[in-house]
Amino acid sequence: MKVPPKTLSEVAPTLADLKKLPVEQKCRLLLARLAQIGQSGMNALHKHNLMLPGDPYALAYGYPDAEKTPVREHLLGAPWTRLESEGYLVDLHGKGFYKLTEEGEEYLDREEPPAPQSSTPTRVSNDDLPLTSDSQVSGSGSWKVFISYSWDSEEHKAWVLAFANRLRDDGIDTVLDQTHLNLGGRTPEFMERSIRDSRNVLVICTDGYKRRFDGREGGAGYEGHIITAAVLSSAGTNKFIPILRQGDWTTAMPTVLGGVYGVDLSSGSDGRYRELVRHLHGVDKVRPVGRPPDWLHEEKTAIPGPVASKEPAIVVTPQEYWDQRKRVPDSELVKKISQMPRWCIWSRPEEFRKARFRNLDHCAQFVASASVRSHARWSQYPWFATTPEQGDESIASGIEIADVSVNHFEQWLLFQSGQFVHHMALDQVLLLGDRTHVLEILDTTTAVFEFVGRMADRGIFKDRVVIAFELKKVAGRQLTWPQDISQTSDRVGDNTWCQEESILIDASYGAGAMIDDRRRLALDVALQIYSRFGWNDPPKKELEDAQQRRFGQPVHS
Repeated sequence: MKVPPKTLSEVAPTLADLKKLPVEQKCRLLLARLAQIGQSGMNALHKHNLMLPGDPYALAYGYPDAEKTPVREHLLGAPWTRLESEGYLVDLHGKGFYKLTEEGEEYLDREEPPAPQSSTPTRVSNDDLPLTSDSQVSGSGSWKVFISYSWDSEEHKAWVLAFANRLRDDGIDTVLDQTHLNLGGRTPEFMERSIRDSRNVLVICTDGYKRRFDGREGGAGYEGHIITAAVLSSAGTNKFIPILRQGDWTTAMPTVLGGVYGVDLSSGSDGRYRELVRHLHGVDKVRPVGRPPDWLHEEKTAIPGPVASKEPAIVVTPQEYWDQRKRVPDSELVKKISQMPRWCIWSRPEEFRKARFRNLDHCAQFVASASVRSHARWSQYPWFATTPEQGDESIASGIEIADVSVNHFEQWLLFQSGQFVHHMALDQVLLLGDRTHVLEILDTTTAVFEFVGRMADRGIFKDRVVIAFELKKVAGRQLTWPQDISQTSDRVGDNTWCQEESILIDASYGAGAMIDDRRRLALDVALQIYSRFGWNDPPKKELEDAQQRRFGQPVHS
């Protein structure tokens, strides 16, 4: 197999240069790099492994450190999807581990076509426009919007066409196969171009669409490949908007969009439709910030009162929560996790109420729509891939991935009472050994506060909630924050390990703080955990920046 002599960074030394490359050249260079990485082991070509902190497999070799993550996100988006759709990469067992096919090797053996050269400007058709903001704006100045749906029935197709026409009447340049795919046009190219060049993609959620999307069947299945890749890359941030047409979010929303806030049009609500149109036109619904009040700078007058205790508040957990947990026996997966260094995460409203969720279906709908996604975690938090198991008063789900380079195990329970219990092993990453990455801790605390905060957003609890973070079997475990591939430079010093068998941070928070201040609270908990590992001077500003980059602004739903 012949490999192109030049690497990605030699051809396109910056992310901006990389984005300007023709798709064919970019895919060829990516496949060549993946061929080299794949020689290091059968488990290397897994998106989670390729996105590990520090770029241990050197997918972004030669790029500046600040661009290594966005470069990898870009390559694992549309270029990866194109290689997969062409049959050059294949996941034989459906577990996310890819290998090059014979067709992929033959593709690399072919002579690379020469780059077009011209001394005069060449007219570019709309079909060839690159992914830029200009290509996402129509001639009228409005954003382009593509509708992804499945042909469930003639009645459903008619509804989608009427929906698209209504959006166009309301000033939204809407692209639909029924109106924009001409006779003789190639459907896959139309799908790729429409998703790429649209500012937003409206995903019409039905039971049939979810089945085809998750099962990669038909046109919706092909779009599923493209959308899944884009969601995992920075290009997919806020791009995809689920539209509930029939059924409910649990049975109709594709798994990869779990946690994405959508619009429910199943009842024909005109108010929700207008909310969608306002969003597509970029109309901000946030109230403008006023000027500071005059009294802010007035001299404070001391008011006599009792002296507040400096002792931490004692957290009292109602017995009913303990009784609920005792009634659910440990699964085999939980027993396996209990043998490893692990998280035990437990949140519960301070006041016990048996039915804060209406029923178990309500619990499942909440997790499906409120699970947390980020640029950091390879999956949503908590893991939610299939219909959860239902008990008498709780739902549960989990995942078990055992691989040479990384192991991940987790299982969670959500009770109708609003109690949430999560058992999750610390990720076992081959290149890190018995060390835990600083950002794994920050990612976990941020995801938990975001998830529980969304309960407050929706009024599941309106008073106070208690959140416990417990780390077990961590005696002697070190922290690490590698700054380069070789791990010769580490942001954390050598004398940072946990001297205790377990760590417990258990505190109570008001609903208002969970809504307005959850990112700061998550960082505070992470800093407390770092201190228990002996890291007492972490760079708080760098951690705040990392949190912002990886999770974006808090999503209120």
